[in-house]
Amino acid sequence: MYGILDVQDQISDTGDDELLLNVFVAPLKVDSKRLTTLSDTLSLKRKYSIGAAQRWEIEAGGISSDERQADLFVHNILNGDGQVVYVRPPAMVKGYNTDGVQRLTGGDFTLPDPTNRGLAVSKGIAQATQAVSSSVTSIEISMTIGSEVFKGDFVRFESHSKVYMITEVIPNIDPGTNLVTIEFYPALLTSVAISDFAYLGVNATMKMSYDVETMTGMSYMDGILEDLGTIRLVEEI
Repeated sequence: MYGILDVQDQISDTGDDELLLNVFVAPLKVDSKRLTTLSDTLSLKRKYSIGAAQRWEIEAGGISSDERQADLFVHNILNGDGQVVYVRPPAMVKGYNTDGVQRLTGGDFTLPDPTNRGLAVSKGIAQATQAVSSSVTSIEISMTIGSEVFKGDFVRFESHSKVYMITEVIPNIDPGTNLVTIEFYPALLTSVAISDFAYLGVNATMKMSYDVETMTGMSYMDGILEDLGTIRLVEEI
């Protein structure tokens, strides 16, 4: 499950659903926001000007368990005015026929079996095998045991608060290496050092804040069930 976490930093999400204060429910939207301006020439040809900066925005409904409703209420009040909150990012719905790599046990990684049932979700931690500078859009990583990475999910690099989307997964064909090259979007804001961790998918915790249009407080649906309404979150970069 995905949603707003009850943690204090970007490395504290163990994957336990008990850490979720609020679980995202449909309708859910993940938006890639960039500043874009356009103008029309006299020949009606359009000219676009696109800024280099990019951030993620999430809009979703949310539900909370009875045991966490008071925690969610307090969290929303204390963090509703531009304070940082941490979010387990949603993964797009996809099967194991998606481009990706799994390393479920020791030894070599395996390519996903498209006959597997269930949803393919990136998770776990990898390590950079090379140092790369800012503005780069690909990196080679070494998969650790239990990690999985799939096209379309998120990745966050150690010392980065920014989260990137994986656009391609290219496994190394040499046996015994556990090496994978991932391409991502947008380009790196800062450099990545050799052996830096890469947090994959559900472990790529997002640093966000509530949008000003999100209610600070709580409404009740029937006197028992609380409702935050539509939750809007903006990535802090």
